[in-house]
Amino acid sequence: MATDAGRGRGAGGGCRPEPTTWPGSFGPDCYDTPLKCFPLEHRHEFVNGKELRPYDNRIDVWPKCNHNKLCVVQVYDGFQDGGRRFFRCPIGKAYFDERNCRYARWVDPRNFYHTDEYINYLKCKIDDLQRQVDCLNCQLKEATPYPYTVSLIEDPLCPDVWCKCPYHMKKNQPPPSPTSSGGGAGPSKFSGGGGEPSQNSAGGAWYDHAPPS
Repeated sequence: MATDAGRGRGAGGGCRPEPTTWPGSFGPDCYDTPLKCFPLEHRHEFVNGKELRPYDNRIDVWPKCNHNKLCVVQVYDGFQDGGRRFFRCPIGKAYFDERNCRYARWVDPRNFYHTDEYINYLKCKIDDLQRQVDCLNCQLKEATPYPYTVSLIEDPLCPDVWCKCPYHMKKNQPPPSPTSSGGGAGPSKFSGGGGEPSQNSAGGAWYDHAPPS
């Protein structure tokens, strides 16, 4: 806790205040990159009525890291002490960055027990929802391997390779020519040569060629 000197009530009243420390650990053991919603804060941002600790009236000094540079303030993103701010080295993006001197000291006191419990619940809920979203995205990719097959309203597709409608899936290419009557798999029903017999208009016998005149 802050001493009398930390509150500006030392001998003579002119002593330099000591850094404020809280019961427990001096700072986080490690930390990741800052959250996008909670970017790093610098000392010059706490002006015009913006206080570092509006809940406390103690006088404190802004610490410097082992590089002798002014620290920045980051929000801790962990299951325990989540949301708690701390001073850290301004160099590097995270604790294990080679340029980081790994100086870290808590700005705020520890959370109440029920606050930590609720933060843990919310973080688990967020993780579960993120896994569900990732799973649904994977299923969507497997169900639609070709992106153009999902745009049925704007550009309908026709699966008939012989169709000449404007929605044919190969509308920029002419349809393939029918198979000739010589060899191969045989003529198609559209080629006019052989193939399945047709029925005359009178509904009588079936024949392969045109009826005799």
